[in-house]
Amino acid sequence: PFILTAIRLGASVALTTIIAAESAGSEAGLGMRIRALNSTFDSAPMLAYVIVLGIIGILIEKFIRFLEKKLTGWQETIK
Repeated sequence: PFILTAIRLGASVALTTIIAAESAGSEAGLGMRIRALNSTFDSAPMLAYVIVLGIIGILIEKFIRFLEKKLTGWQETIK
């Protein structure tokens, strides 16, 4: 069960690292788009990209929690 917890925590770090790497030296990707829009002060599309990133992060976290429940149904949970 702790392996899936580590995967869930690692997924958030991986998403953050990908966005940082894209914004630093990429020609395509959400991180580059956010950086380009930030330099032109175009805040509405930039906010939309940030919201999309948040939704992607939430979906990844929910998917890993779903797998965790299916694979470790025997584990006790604290409510």
